[in-house]
Amino acid sequence: MSFLTPRSRLGRGPFTSPGEYSNHCATAIPISSLMEEKEKQEDKGTKEAEEEEERLLKEREKAGEDITKGENRRRRYKKGTKEEEKEKQQEKEKKKKRRRRRRY
Repeated sequence: MSFLTPRSRLGRGPFTSPGEYSNHCATAIPISSLMEEKEKQEDKGTKEAEEEEERLLKEREKAGEDITKGENRRRRYKKGTKEEEKEKQQEKEKKKKRRRRRRY
């Protein structure tokens, strides 16, 4: 006796009709409805992110900072002065030199 099922029954649970596939669960959920739910969740997340970004921009405007539309997002939220940026750049260059020394 063989316990193998014929190919025509593979992937079908006891409660599904021949056109539906499920992993032996009572309800087969169509993929399209799952995709719609996922898109709704993504839309909700992007809306919240946009609202947060607008709120931050309004706060910066109230503080009197200059906000230009052409800036990158990273520049817009960048904190610190030019001196700090120069120091960071010098540290990066030192690290690069150290790496070069180690290689050779």
